[in-house]
Amino acid sequence: MSLLHRLLIDLQPLLDKLADCVVAASKSVGLKPYAQSTGGIDVTYLLNYAWKEFRTKPGTFAVWEQQTVRQLKLAFKLAP
Repeated sequence: MSLLHRLLIDLQPLLDKLADCVVAASKSVGLKPYAQSTGGIDVTYLLNYAWKEFRTKPGTFAVWEQQTVRQLKLAFKLAP
């Protein structure tokens, strides 16, 4: 077993406690966990999907972006 692996095993209880503290502190200020969406008008989903779209289809990204922004404006009643 490597030194790094042993170190990670030794640190696991500390990391678990740290994670518990982060969750508790987040809840105490009203933060909610991110729930993965399947699409629709979920801005978080769209932001993540935009990166995928940009990386896989850079040539058509601008058109996709314009269409998506138009749909968002309509959904949030920001378009005339």
